[in-house]
Amino acid sequence: MLRSLVGSEMCIRDSVRVTQGADTALQHVFGAFRRRLALPTPCYPPLAHWPNRFGWEVEHIAIEDASPAGLSPQVNTVLLNMPHNPTGWVPSPSELDEWLCWLDQRPDRLLISDEVFAGLPSDPDIPCLATMHSKVLSVGSLSKCFGLPGLRVGWVVAQDPKLIAQVEAGAAFADSFISPPLDRIAVSAVRNSEAVLATQDQVVASGKAAVRAFLRRHSECFDGDLPMAGPNCWVRWKGKGTAVALSEELKANHGLLLAHGGFFSGCESHVRIGLGSGRVEEDLERMSNALHRLGYEDTCLWTI
Repeated sequence: MLRSLVGSEMCIRDSVRVTQGADTALQHVFGAFRRRLALPTPCYPPLAHWPNRFGWEVEHIAIEDASPAGLSPQVNTVLLNMPHNPTGWVPSPSELDEWLCWLDQRPDRLLISDEVFAGLPSDPDIPCLATMHSKVLSVGSLSKCFGLPGLRVGWVVAQDPKLIAQVEAGAAFADSFISPPLDRIAVSAVRNSEAVLATQDQVVASGKAAVRAFLRRHSECFDGDLPMAGPNCWVRWKGKGTAVALSEELKANHGLLLAHGGFFSGCESHVRIGLGSGRVEEDLERMSNALHRLGYEDTCLWTI
């Protein structure tokens, strides 16, 4: 039932593979092909791991320079993650058009679109790219914006049934079974997506307000802006040492977990702050107290 519902929501009825979360969908995609991939960085670690694991050749390109003009002629596949994790970047409509035109220039080209953070009502409208071109595989999930990571439900869709057939053939012996109880919960979430996403949107809006105030309070320590879209904020550490050292200090001595840029392909000057936990203000207050103990003073009053 979930398969047909996802296909109906995206107007792609017959070319859907439901999987155990988006990571499994990505494994199936990377396991089905052998290609040369352009991967914008920084990036979510599995996006770098799985193509290497399955023998792809990978070219890393800086997210700020990601455009068809910057690709080598050998690249025949691009992975776009939008909203981007960890930066929150979203391509403009004209930039999306450039990528779709790039697909048309050679018959062997493919675009993988990781859309697991798309869907919050207050974000810019982010289309399912698979609905816009026959050479796009779009990956989605209930784990992020739906706030249901425990279900481990994801999917990959395409206009072209042959692409999904290749993905399914490459994953013929992989376990992607979704039990009937999980399927029913997932179906309920998708059918009530408007209400579920509106609730999550309010949680992220509260997180954004807390991060905005935190960055203003600690401008001596951090530099960054709220994301264009999605529930992740990517900020630069300006204090002593690297962001990696800060993260390790907070974990070892203050009981705080902060994702440093080393997890995202070596960008050691930045940290990612999640906006969707529902306790962002409380966690940032704890981080403020830790920064005080490390000798950093507030640069303005703590107000939201």
